[in-house]
Amino acid sequence: PLNDSQSRAVVNGEDSVLVLAGAGSGKTSVLVARAGWLMRRQEAEPGQILLLAFGRQAAEEMNERIQERLGGVAIQAKTFHALALQIIQ
Repeated sequence: PLNDSQSRAVVNGEDSVLVLAGAGSGKTSVLVARAGWLMRRQEAEPGQILLLAFGRQAAEEMNERIQERLGGVAIQAKTFHALALQIIQ
């Protein structure tokens, strides 16, 4: 379950969301919930959603949670470095 500030981040109505918070504060849960919210409201297709994390472990955890909570959708969670590499290739 999300707290009030996390819920506001999920349904804020902006095109993009930057989530900055300390370790263990629920950032991954907020981002995965936001992706699900956008798809449920048909505001975005899975291929239009990109979740970014600084570390590889955080990106892997996001991918795991996407599969657990949203099923087999094609949302990408990757590191900033992986995105940069994809762009230059």
